[in-house]
Amino acid sequence: MADFNDYADQLQNEVVAEIAESYFGDRKNIDDMMTDFKTMADGLNAFVPRLTRAATRLHHLLLDRASAADFYIALEVDPQCVPFTDEPPAPFFSRLPFAFTGAGRYEKCVRRSYGLFQKIASEYLYGRSYEHDEDKGRKRQTTGYIGLREFARVI
Repeated sequence: MADFNDYADQLQNEVVAEIAESYFGDRKNIDDMMTDFKTMADGLNAFVPRLTRAATRLHHLLLDRASAADFYIALEVDPQCVPFTDEPPAPFFSRLPFAFTGAGRYEKCVRRSYGLFQKIASEYLYGRSYEHDEDKGRKRQTTGYIGLREFARVI
């Protein structure tokens, strides 16, 4: 009978140890993922001022909020997803684009500002590829909003 009690005690100790290892291991993994998430979110938040400046330049060319909202609706973009601020825009370009008319120059400025905004918005949403300094020939991807949202879902 003593052998059976020893066997039961050993089994109980083994089960408790396995449960504890599993719980604390999973807890450590979640804590590590939360730390990584915060680091990635801080990096993405640092990108927001660039996005806001690009949007402000474009909105300044579109004259008012109503015109800007109509512009985004025509492009099938929800205006609520675009940052609107009342800050004065940063300088646009080092020099204005060439055109024969003022309307042509205005159109080229709007196109250039929209292209810059679109590029920055795409980088914010999806990240960008870059070559890593230590691993020559290997590309890495910066954190984008969509990737960060997916990482949050996994956590």
